[in-house]
Amino acid sequence: MKIGLLCNAGGHLTEMLCLKGAWEQYDHFFMTQPNKRTGALDGTVYEVEDPEIKPLSFPGSVLKAFRTLLKEKPDVILSTGFSWMDIPIFFFAKLMKIHTIYVESWCMTDGCTGTGKIVKVIADEFLVQWPDAERTCGPKAKYRGGIA
Repeated sequence: MKIGLLCNAGGHLTEMLCLKGAWEQYDHFFMTQPNKRTGALDGTVYEVEDPEIKPLSFPGSVLKAFRTLLKEKPDVILSTGFSWMDIPIFFFAKLMKIHTIYVESWCMTDGCTGTGKIVKVIADEFLVQWPDAERTCGPKAKYRGGIA
């Protein structure tokens, strides 16, 4: 099994690393924004510009993400949050029949992020880290505990 790990390079990367026990034994790759922290990651790292930081990079970033999925052909996409990149990546993954899992940010105690509100419609699994978020994010949201 191959897992694609999507996350911003800040707190979302920290959350992804907290989940290391769930993915480290599998073939995996990261898709994240350019950052000094990503150089220390174990495995292949694809750097994609964050459209929240560089809005004009969005079309190129989406194209690079699509090419990465076509090249890597993951069985699963796991995201702890990659700004607005999750939306086109999850949509494309759905077309490729790749299983998608989105873990809502730990800081969202009783709701969903803007990205989460859209991605939960496409994601195969939508996980939240707080019991109140399970109630307020809708029937697809599942609480299984926090990761931090």
